[in-house]
Amino acid sequence: MTHKTVGLNHIQITCNNGRVINPGWQINAASEDGYDLYEVEVSRDYNGTAVFMTLRGILAAYLCGEYD
Repeated sequence: MTHKTVGLNHIQITCNNGRVINPGWQINAASEDGYDLYEVEVSRDYNGTAVFMTLRGILAAYLCGEYD
């Protein structure tokens, strides 16, 4: 994961089922979640709601210091 205070950051998430999710994200204090998602790429067919819920949980945990 890359994390810059200004500009687009990137993360690659490999799920247990083999699906790979590559979103761009940017910190945005004015946003409800504290960040905005951009350029979300998924390696195969997916349920959009499930992917965004996964991303939101991982990014929220990261921003709270749970990941390096």
